[in-house]
Amino acid sequence: MGYKEAFAKLGYDLRNARQHWSCASDTGVCLSLWRKEIDWKNRKFDTREDAGPTETWNSAGANQRKRDLDIAMIKFGGLIDVVVVNGTPGEGVEDAAPWSPDERQGLRWKVTQFDKPTGHFRAELVK
Repeated sequence: MGYKEAFAKLGYDLRNARQHWSCASDTGVCLSLWRKEIDWKNRKFDTREDAGPTETWNSAGANQRKRDLDIAMIKFGGLIDVVVVNGTPGEGVEDAAPWSPDERQGLRWKVTQFDKPTGHFRAELVK
């Protein structure tokens, strides 16, 4: 499935698919996470441990994600929707899949740490 299509499947209208990694709506926040960067064993994703260095982040995507993470923490208690992206970070998206708790034994993603100035965050799979 295409990147923008995966967001749409979860009910989100991603405005700039080439530069944005997240978006918000009245009902939630959705982030994209690279499959290769998710720590599946520990059921988490942490930008400090699992993602590429901040110097490689494009500013448009990073700034949008900071705004969206702030909304997730304030309005939704850290719960987020996720699009899992296949491909190589920094090189390109092969395809993407919306994360469906119904298909994943009720597991949802929750942001458990967020540093607004840097944009670093940690998200964990929770029941």
